[in-house]
Amino acid sequence: MFYRSLYYLGKSDQNWINRYNISKKLEADILNIVPFNLKINNRDLNILKQTVKRLKKNGINVFLFVAPYHPNYLSKMMNLKNMIVIIEKATDMTVLDISGYLTKSEYFADRVHTNENGATIIADTLMKLTTCNNVKRKNRMK
Repeated sequence: MFYRSLYYLGKSDQNWINRYNISKKLEADILNIVPFNLKINNRDLNILKQTVKRLKKNGINVFLFVAPYHPNYLSKMMNLKNMIVIIEKATDMTVLDISGYLTKSEYFADRVHTNENGATIIADTLMKLTTCNNVKRKNRMK
């Protein structure tokens, strides 16, 4: 999301909002995906670590989270929890896992992207969780 924010800095992002629901065919195709393990590229992990470090150094509050996945696709990810632990150790931050927060297909445009309705729910949820101190964050505990 950070890179996407930089890309749209000073530009409109209104032309790519997913205002549609996942198709029944794509939803059915997800069921045929073989369960898999996620992989983390060490170079990307180091970039994330350095980005977080620099943002925090400049007084910017950083919140890391795993965005929602379509429930059927999420069920195919065998090691998401392990990947979150790796990211937490690398960044010395708690990663908020909301990957399973949306449980209805009506909130998704495809297996990894929410539609406008899902995005609104997620934005509202993240705002509440990150501003109401409902989430303990390692970077604030120091």
